[in-house]
Amino acid sequence: MDTTLDIYDIFFKNRLSTSEEYIEPSNTKYPIDIYTDDTGAHFELPCSGIPKDDVEISVDSTHLNIKYERQPDNQIKERKYLRKGIARRSFDLSYKFTNKFDLGKVQARFDNGILTVDVPYSETAKPRAIKIK
Repeated sequence: MDTTLDIYDIFFKNRLSTSEEYIEPSNTKYPIDIYTDDTGAHFELPCSGIPKDDVEISVDSTHLNIKYERQPDNQIKERKYLRKGIARRSFDLSYKFTNKFDLGKVQARFDNGILTVDVPYSETAKPRAIKIK
């Protein structure tokens, strides 16, 4: 079985279907890098200034959910900005996966303001040699 991540696997599965099964990210404007390698899929989100304990990551049998709810900051409201370029906003992202990924083994780390979430391929999806008898 091919373990390369086809863009179809995560983003467009059931998109053309009338089924409500597919969950598209609810905040597609939030910057995120998504890439794959031989171990699985990887998500990188900039979270500068966000305490890691305020980010919620959850999984169920088919979905990875990443959420942060920004709390109001009165000090920021009082400022008179000349330029406001830092995005301080909440996000609620949800991605549907096929069974070639093992959502039971998702890992996350926070390093230098970047949240990285790793979703490994399932063991059954990894290529294996078949011995001929």
